[in-house]
Amino acid sequence: MCSGSYLESGTILKSKEYITITLRDYGYMPHRNTSNKDIEKAYQLSLELNKKLILVLDKKEYISKYHVPNGALISKLPRESIRARNAIYANSEVNLFKESGPAYLSHYLNKIKTIIIDFCDGGPDSNLSFY
Repeated sequence: MCSGSYLESGTILKSKEYITITLRDYGYMPHRNTSNKDIEKAYQLSLELNKKLILVLDKKEYISKYHVPNGALISKLPRESIRARNAIYANSEVNLFKESGPAYLSHYLNKIKTIIIDFCDGGPDSNLSFY
């Protein structure tokens, strides 16, 4: 199912020429995990904005369960380095997340556009009464 190519260390992307979607694939609160529908929406947004789409991996071994659109780039670098994560988010036109730790990191970066998909989806710390 993976038809994207991996973004290698040292690859230089121009600032604001791409958008990201960070894949969440975690056992705790699995309803927060990224779906293929989320990736498709991110891809459609990238086409509308005329930007490249970069999928930021949670776990490399899970990439095969996702449908990766043709032309999308896949990055495992942010998983391996907080500096790489900061850089990829800081230079993106917009960053898409499911509710997760990395989503909140983007709030601390200057002038970053963030969209959290399915925010307040009903978990114990993710509902309107919590906030």
